[in-house]
Amino acid sequence: MKKLFLLSAFLILGCSGDESNQNNNISDSEISYFFELEVFGVINRVEGIANLTTPPMGQSPNSCFTIYGAETYVWLSIADITNNDFVTGEYFTFQLSIEEPQVGNSNVGIGLNLTGGFMHDAMNNATGTSNSEIVGLVFREIPGDWSENSHLNRMMTDIQITDLGQSGSRTFKATYEKTVYFATLGEGGSGLNASIPTTLRIEMNLLRQ
Repeated sequence: MKKLFLLSAFLILGCSGDESNQNNNISDSEISYFFELEVFGVINRVEGIANLTTPPMGQSPNSCFTIYGAETYVWLSIADITNNDFVTGEYFTFQLSIEEPQVGNSNVGIGLNLTGGFMHDAMNNATGTSNSEIVGLVFREIPGDWSENSHLNRMMTDIQITDLGQSGSRTFKATYEKTVYFATLGEGGSGLNASIPTTLRIEMNLLRQ
């Protein structure tokens, strides 16, 4: 029994050491990044290691960076599933703006651009139509007529930022998770109605431009 215990302890320590060695493979001139975006039940993840001496925009065909300022812009995309930082998911793009970002959970953003064939498929399956290509992929956090409380359209509230990052040394870290309602054409094809619910979950550990 004692020998079995010692063998188990040895194996655990050995596995821990391997993981530590993997983390130590990042040099002083490199930094790790990732994002994970889940919508309509599809998990999209990109994860890699970037060179600090190269601008974030040109590091990968899959976007995982932010341009920081009074209005901060976030770019997430999967454009090349053969690239070594692709983990799982489908082709998509998402752009988000956050005005005057601060560490905390009260940040507000606006979803500027969202594209992705798998999301159109999910919308069309939910409505039994092919209208999502006409409407586009737009959402908000409350259901109802798109023309009512229109200032809430595309708005994302309670974005939690844990690190604003620093160009060349630290990544921008933030999370978001809420039920959102995608807009579709109303009855008779007139007007938009935010009526297709889904969980939108985003974890971001982004290169900062």
